[in-house]
Amino acid sequence: MHIPASPYVCASAWRRVFGAVITPATTAATRYASSASAAPVTALGSGGSGNGSVPVGRRPRLVILGSGWAGYQLMRGVDRRRYDVAVVSPRNHFVFTPLLASTAVGTLEFRCIIEPVKESADVTFYEASCEAVDFESKVIRCTSALEDFKANNFTLEYDLLAIAAGSVSTTFGIKGVQENALFLKDISDARKIRTRIMECFEFASQPNISEKERADALHFAVVGGGPTGVEFTAELHDYITEDVARLYPTLARAARLTIFDAAPGILGSFDAALSGYAARKFARRGVALRLGARVREVRPRALLLTGSTDGEEPEEVPFGMLVWSTGVAPVGLVRGGLAPAPLLRKEGGGGGRIRTDAYLRVLTGANDSGGTRAMRNVFALGDCAAIDGEAHPCTAQVANQKAVWLKNALNRAEPDKWPVTVNAATMRPFKYHHLASLAYIGKWDAIVDPTGRKPDAGAGASGASDKQKAGTVASPEPGQAPSQPPPLSLRGRAAWLFWRSAYFTRSVSIKNKILIPMFWSEMTEEELRLLEEHEFQNGPLSVLTQSVKNNTQILINCRNNRKLLARVKAFDRHCNMVLENVKEASATHLGCPAAHLIPLHPSPSLEHPLSLWLIFKD
Repeated sequence: MHIPASPYVCASAWRRVFGAVITPATTAATRYASSASAAPVTALGSGGSGNGSVPVGRRPRLVILGSGWAGYQLMRGVDRRRYDVAVVSPRNHFVFTPLLASTAVGTLEFRCIIEPVKESADVTFYEASCEAVDFESKVIRCTSALEDFKANNFTLEYDLLAIAAGSVSTTFGIKGVQENALFLKDISDARKIRTRIMECFEFASQPNISEKERADALHFAVVGGGPTGVEFTAELHDYITEDVARLYPTLARAARLTIFDAAPGILGSFDAALSGYAARKFARRGVALRLGARVREVRPRALLLTGSTDGEEPEEVPFGMLVWSTGVAPVGLVRGGLAPAPLLRKEGGGGGRIRTDAYLRVLTGANDSGGTRAMRNVFALGDCAAIDGEAHPCTAQVANQKAVWLKNALNRAEPDKWPVTVNAATMRPFKYHHLASLAYIGKWDAIVDPTGRKPDAGAGASGASDKQKAGTVASPEPGQAPSQPPPLSLRGRAAWLFWRSAYFTRSVSIKNKILIPMFWSEMTEEELRLLEEHEFQNGPLSVLTQSVKNNTQILINCRNNRKLLARVKAFDRHCNMVLENVKEASATHLGCPAAHLIPLHPSPSLEHPLSLWLIFKD
């Protein structure tokens, strides 16, 4: 169920109790495991040339810049008995970005997709931004990211450096984007979007505004037809039609959603048959697609689109909220904070990514023969880096796999050799293995593409829609026969189940593996109707959503085409906080023993005593 965005809606008592029990337990277990693995070991000996040595008696210091997919995975996996690990990042948490769009509309709460970076004493964390790196002196210069202490500057020495600084949203230098658009890169962005959505509906409900002002305020625009733009649009459409419709039924029907993209189709990184399927689904739901549209300027409440022909006046498109999701660009550190400057691979829009060899070592142009040289103690991975001669997209999959590879390489390095040698003698070169591309398109619908279409050789950060470049494959025109999807691809309900299962299993901590399905298990009246109308109505359906603690199960049963009742087994008997009078009234109304009723958060979607209860029956 999509949870209304109002800050006045409180979490249910059983979630608060559950969080109070599980969170300290999992944190304590993590700290115990970390402290147990931090036993001292023999120091690395001196040796090698050109990069200095580590004095006998101390571990080499590994400094990781960034706490995203690459930096966080490397920090968690590297052997801390062998390395003195320090993390420098302006963000003190890791964000599970595939589910970020869900938090922007309240499908999930923010705490469900974040993990703390500073979780154990054997990792030193600095909440700061790295402004410059001196490779010769092996020193980084940092500025505090704390709001009231941003004037604090400091330096850190390193023996090994892993640059995983990530990326920022690209604006292509278009005037007004930074000031008038919202982005979707972090939790703070999701909070702003959630607030803006409700502000638009509140403004539209005021009695003294004109019909045009109301229509403009209820126009939600998304620039970028990549996975992030599409998934956010799908989540927003679900939220408006299922939750906002209960609070503002008239305004919800007047809301308009539009995706703008310069490419001829959405989801260009997917197979044409799957992206065409998504485009047709959006069209049926009333989501407008403005393909081939180029943004010239963004004004406080309007987009200015370039005319389709020379001399044509720009088109002004008013909006209430604009979300900008047109790809990524390098951070300031990569653009000019590294000295001597490494080689950058030029990308569209004037940006660039750090060039590395197949062992993720940063390349410089310092070779005497005019070629490149790999720095043996400096690595780059994630969105800010690209392997020379390869075209990997800026995705979480690539960043995660690079972090796992580098973690294994460092953990296998011989302890009596320094600098750390990472080459074919100890590790095979990094090779990216594409798993699948997933996108949620709304209403229990998704697409899964296992083919992994590669971007063009020159594709990169600023040319990407979302975290991958928008392709050149157009969606089929109306009436045109769609092409056949690739083998092993999925679409529809099966793809939606795969999408949820994949992201559930990839979530990091046990706490979030439990919280996420707890929020997902809440169903709106519309979702119940969809289940009743689907193939499930011919017999009982059992969906196992979660089984982590105390055999937690959420079973959904349908019998004789009657209203669906979710039957729940309690995950913790201590959470059984019962209001006896409501319980007895509900039991009488439902004609079942009171012992079968378990209290859950009241759902306002059903004006019925049933809204306070779900039933479990053996």
